[in-house]
Amino acid sequence: MPKVNDIEMYYEVHGEGTPLVLIQGYGGSSTDWIPEIIQGFEDEFKVIIFDNRGTGQSDKPDVEYSIKMMADDVTCLMESIGIQRAHVLGLSMGGVIAQEMAISYPDRVRSLVLCSTSCSVKNMIGASEEFWDVIESNARGDLSKMSPELILSAYSPDYLQANRERILRNMAASKHPTPPVGLIRQAQATLNYDSYDRLPDIKAPCLVLVGELDIIAPPENSRVLAERIPHARLKIFENTAHMFLYEITDTAIQEIVDFLLEVDS
Repeated sequence: MPKVNDIEMYYEVHGEGTPLVLIQGYGGSSTDWIPEIIQGFEDEFKVIIFDNRGTGQSDKPDVEYSIKMMADDVTCLMESIGIQRAHVLGLSMGGVIAQEMAISYPDRVRSLVLCSTSCSVKNMIGASEEFWDVIESNARGDLSKMSPELILSAYSPDYLQANRERILRNMAASKHPTPPVGLIRQAQATLNYDSYDRLPDIKAPCLVLVGELDIIAPPENSRVLAERIPHARLKIFENTAHMFLYEITDTAIQEIVDFLLEVDS
């Protein structure tokens, strides 16, 4: 594993072509990118997945984390493996990290795909108070409110009804579950971030995607992103929620691939 800033960082590369960096959300690791997602991209792109600090097989230092720090991690990882510029896709917290990369390291970001995210948790519009109460408790070091039901709330009711047991089995079978230090430090970083005033500084072509039933980062927040980021496009997927990329994988990936290929053309 390469040394990235103060940590060793686990990563994988799949496919060939223009680099595409995928950034996972809160508490997520590279193993959470299901094969269907990776396979959907790797025919056209060199897909880079990795474990954010605090998760998976990357180091988990018990120090203060910030979104800027995690954006620095990704940028340094790219440099260490010889990638100067890439398309960057971020999911949920990963979308916040992706925003920071596009703002702080514009020369590194070929395009930006923001999935189920927002520019500020403090100023989140219409989000589930129950979910964000848990994140705030986690940030204080109290993980007692964490539960499988909380994670299941990221899926739409119809999808959850058909796939609940499979999702729970996959959660239980995780080889590298995120430890308390990762959940606490990532929660603190997420709650402290706000890019609203700097969104107009983003120069990369941007696609903003969200599920219409998302209660964690509701569509109103994606509309703010699309309105504030110059020339950004917004797509709202019907009957899907925060994890739309998993619910309608083929449809979502086709939307993203079409956008990326247009940027590359």
